[in-house]
Amino acid sequence: MSKRNRDKRETNRRTRDTHPIPDAAPGTGQRVADDLKRAGRVPAFIDHYGVAEWCPTPDGSGPPEMVVLHADVDIADIPFTLYLRFKSAGEVDRLIGMLTRHRLSVWPEVPQ
Repeated sequence: MSKRNRDKRETNRRTRDTHPIPDAAPGTGQRVADDLKRAGRVPAFIDHYGVAEWCPTPDGSGPPEMVVLHADVDIADIPFTLYLRFKSAGEVDRLIGMLTRHRLSVWPEVPQ
């Protein structure tokens, strides 16, 4: 790991320690209240997102090895694309399970 990445990771760790994301309200599962700004966090706004297969070849001609969730994000008026690579089917299934659980909690009337 490069010195720049080590420094960045340390800065992120210190930020998490000094400005933690608020705890979920008791008895509400994983709910986060809308007070992220008070906790020193800046909310991210997602303009667009998608899912794709990832392969290690520059031209994309190789066999896919991972699943990628990509999102066009805007944080504090700084736009960028975020890529999350999932390296196993279990990781993808875990994300799907978490999303499904919270979807059912937020919108229970919507059929599956």
